[in-house]
Amino acid sequence: MMPDRKSRRHNVTEYVFYIFLLMLLSNEGSVTGISYLGCFKDASSRAMPAAFTENNDMTIEFCIQYCNGLGHLYSGLQYYRQCFCGDETYNNLGQMPESDCNCPCDGNAQQICGGGWRNSVYYSGNQETTTKLITTPEPTTEVETTSEPTTEVETTPEPTTEVETTSEPTTEVETTPEPTTEVETTPELTSEDVCEDILGAVNGSMHISDNGFSASSQHGGDKNGAHKARLNTPLQADGKGGSWRAATVDNMQWVQVDLCYLTNVSGIITQGRNNNNNNIVYVSKYKVLYSTDGINFVTISGMNGAVREFIGNYDRNTEVVNIFDGLIEAQFIRVNPTEWSGTVAMRFAVLGCLVNSSCPGTVNLTCVHISRRCDS
Repeated sequence: MMPDRKSRRHNVTEYVFYIFLLMLLSNEGSVTGISYLGCFKDASSRAMPAAFTENNDMTIEFCIQYCNGLGHLYSGLQYYRQCFCGDETYNNLGQMPESDCNCPCDGNAQQICGGGWRNSVYYSGNQETTTKLITTPEPTTEVETTSEPTTEVETTPEPTTEVETTSEPTTEVETTPEPTTEVETTPELTSEDVCEDILGAVNGSMHISDNGFSASSQHGGDKNGAHKARLNTPLQADGKGGSWRAATVDNMQWVQVDLCYLTNVSGIITQGRNNNNNNIVYVSKYKVLYSTDGINFVTISGMNGAVREFIGNYDRNTEVVNIFDGLIEAQFIRVNPTEWSGTVAMRFAVLGCLVNSSCPGTVNLTCVHISRRCDS
């Protein structure tokens, strides 16, 4: 069983932050111009969409170095182990109270790594940008070179200048491959923004009917059935049934959703069990499996090829988002809890978009309706 993360929470004082800052700046090769900007709200559309990484050894230093190395000015740490990079959009969703950023970093429990849907944002002081700012005044020194054109006047080969103008078409030819750069930028948008719609599994959404959910087992009949796994499922009138709950408590249990169409899936949102007693029930770790036919399932792996175990929840109702390392094409998504608090019970929703939408790698694909479990 995983220890309760609440016991690991620490408040970062101003004193501790400045001590860290001095240590960071004293190291060789560290980034200059770092400052802490505050606790900011995030959402599935991502306030800092430029780059993302996560690991079990996450620290403030690691995230800042990671984003700076990619040329991004701002670093955002979220939910114990996640690092987001971005630029001026980091505050688009608004600043939040410092108390909202309360998750200790997995790599250093004395540091704070944001919270649920909250980024602890740092200005990375990217060195490349600084050098560019330094070099910009140099053209003023080149004003002295304005006298040099007089020397060039002696080289009257103005035809050569005409020859230079003839080379201008070649520059136009060079501009033609620029569309390819535009094509390159599209995947960056889709993996973080375009392909992160919440797909029909949220309570109140009738895109997927109750029959589209299934599970390995369910405790006490329909009141804890698989369809209660929808994100934001409320309590029943009797105060029960606030999520799917497995009948057997072991790591072989699962709950799944049929997305009805062939879908590009980019991530998952999870919640704990909605109940009104003192038992705080949630899944703290889980694996995700996917399938195109509902029979043959593949477990999602990380960039290193190892099976990925996702960090889940720490309370009843906070929505925790995990983004996959790449888009997967599937119709069925299965969640397999591996660690939990109280019992095996959870709610979830899937992020993604249909294969005939604007996601990458889907040219000439069409959306195939291969299930009767979707409401029209």
